[in-house]
Amino acid sequence: MKRKILLAHPTVGGGSLITSLNIAETLVEMGYPIKVVDPWEYQFLIQKKFPDKNKKDINCLTKEVTYEYLFKAIRDFKPDLFLTIFGLFIRKDFFSFMKREKVISCCWFLDDPWGFDEATKVASNYDYFFTHEPTTVERYRKLGVKKVEYLPEACNPNVHKKMKLDENELSKYKCDLSFVGKPHPNRISFLEKLADYDLKVWGDGWEEISPRLKRCIQGGDVSQNIMVKIFNASKIVLNLHPTYGMKREILGEGVNPRTFAIAGCGAFQLVDERGEMKKFFKIGEEVVTFKHIDELPDLVEYYLTHLDKREAIATRAQKQVYKEHTYRHRLEKMFNFIEQNEYLDFSP
Repeated sequence: MKRKILLAHPTVGGGSLITSLNIAETLVEMGYPIKVVDPWEYQFLIQKKFPDKNKKDINCLTKEVTYEYLFKAIRDFKPDLFLTIFGLFIRKDFFSFMKREKVISCCWFLDDPWGFDEATKVASNYDYFFTHEPTTVERYRKLGVKKVEYLPEACNPNVHKKMKLDENELSKYKCDLSFVGKPHPNRISFLEKLADYDLKVWGDGWEEISPRLKRCIQGGDVSQNIMVKIFNASKIVLNLHPTYGMKREILGEGVNPRTFAIAGCGAFQLVDERGEMKKFFKIGEEVVTFKHIDELPDLVEYYLTHLDKREAIATRAQKQVYKEHTYRHRLEKMFNFIEQNEYLDFSP
């Protein structure tokens, strides 16, 4: 009998929500019976019903409704496993309820190392806690989180793939260089060095940040589908982790989800060097990395004028992530770890 899984989407947006959506699709594809609790759906319905309520009240109502659905899902769906991404919003009474109902709880946390302090407040409540940052695993264990494991990010081949864009899409997204992400200080100085190129930047908060980048700013937050189009339309996708240039305990060594997504799209990327990168890709053959921002102009000039090399590297990267680094691979690893400790069969 296949194990039933209750998946709770995170209350935060961004990468955690995108990963959760990809996991939902992958679980269905793997044949697992799943039930999804989605705070974003409830928030939309509440806003529609109470248009005059302020944001704080809407958020409070959303949390109340989300917990009603979580408790109901445990009672009615009777899952074997509760899985959530991010997972900092889960209340203690819900953990107690799951234990009484003999439901295994599991979190995949994707905000380490910068979110480590917040995560330590709830990590020990979970039966299993996974992080995409290898440097924090021992730190969790020292704080009493027993069943914690390293689980890197991945791609979804159904979404992260090459696609043919129409004329309107090419007009909007085509460029020599693209960047998608938030305006962290290191990213601002990073992109300002490349502002004279045909550069397009997407992400919330850039509009008032840098006059030098003003002509490059394309708009706010983008959906996963739009992001895939951007990657497909770019000659070079720039990928800079938000902790680049920080102290080691904040910097981390893990690889962000965008690295795998860009590779899955068959796009060429320039990405800052990470300790774990060489475990996933052959450097120089599947991805091109840099240690210092000062290296970028020469790398950009070289690869803009060498289409054959860009395409060969991007093709090899796509082949590699499809072979070893999909969400199916990660879920299989997660379930294998749980099986070893619970003596349960989680095979699809």
